[in-house]
Amino acid sequence: MANSPVYGATVEDIVPVLPAGIFPATFEGIESATNDQGAYWLWRFIARNGDEDVEITATSSPRITPRTKASKWLAGMGVAIEVGTDIDFGSLTGMPVQLVVIINEAGYSRIESVLPYPQQQQKKPKEG
Repeated sequence: MANSPVYGATVEDIVPVLPAGIFPATFEGIESATNDQGAYWLWRFIARNGDEDVEITATSSPRITPRTKASKWLAGMGVAIEVGTDIDFGSLTGMPVQLVVIINEAGYSRIESVLPYPQQQQKKPKEG
């Protein structure tokens, strides 16, 4: 029996880090990295899925302009995005957020957006 060349293979089981949904999470920081495409930022979050804490990461351009993912995510974290503003990512570490997670075409979890974490509204004392 002769060996046959393999021209491709099918990925059968991809287990998403998180299912699609909205998850409470904390921002854990950003790392700067490079690959063949150039420089990028690696964002780290810890999301709560039931009783489990799950790390989920995502990449973005290392630029903050109105159209970039970084700008939209920072705005979702409540950071004012104004020209000339310096952003201290370290001061954002541990910030509670909500992550909107989708499953992409390849079957992986992907952060679609970062939203503010809802603040507990203080109950007003009853009058009377």
